Amino acid sequence: MEIELKEGVAAAVSLVTDDILLKEKTAELGGRLGTALGNIDLASLQGNGGSLIVARYGKVLLGAYALFVIGSLAFNAVSMSMLGNSMGKSLFAVTSLLSEMGGDGGGSVKMMMILAYIGAGLPIVWPDRRAWLALLLPLVATLWAIFAVMKIMDSLGGGIMGDMSDLISIDFGFYLSLVAAIALAAGGVKRFLRTA
Repeated sequence: MEIELKEGVAAAVSLVTDDILLKEKTAELGGRLGTALGNIDLASLQGNGGSLIVARYGKVLLGAYALFVIGSLAFNAVSMSMLGNSMGKSLFAVTSLLSEMGGDGGGSVKMMMILAYIGAGLPIVWPDRRAWLALLLPLVATLWAIFAVMKIMDSLGGGIMGDMSDLISIDFGFYLSLVAAIALAAGGVKRFLRTA
């Protein structure tokens, strides 16, 4: 609510729309982040439709990052089929699956995935050319996650129930995340070498 005062008395009361509240909260958060990160002008990063971010990364890298996030969070990377039912997990959700199945790497894979999501923004806040190497994190996280899944699948082979690893398959989310992560890694290394 917005209250208009005239001579210390409430003259009018009106509702503030959600878009105005969102802009105010974004500006407030931007100011706090800017102070915390060395007075980075986040408002200039938002200006002109994010053109500074597009200029810094390029459309290809931003598209690859978007595909990595979508592929690793929204699409199934691993599926398990049993008795005609299929259950899938995204690459990020695989960390919980690893912990449930006795994988010792569940927590470390989740931490690596979180670092991969956050690390892509490092070139904005750290102007050093080494910041571009953070774009290797999605590739490392993707490969680490699938390596941990393969290790679990190998441990399920044999035993009383036969080869359980045949029930687990790699799905589209993994391949989409992998291709996007390779594009990010190649772009990051290219930017690192170009600014050397």
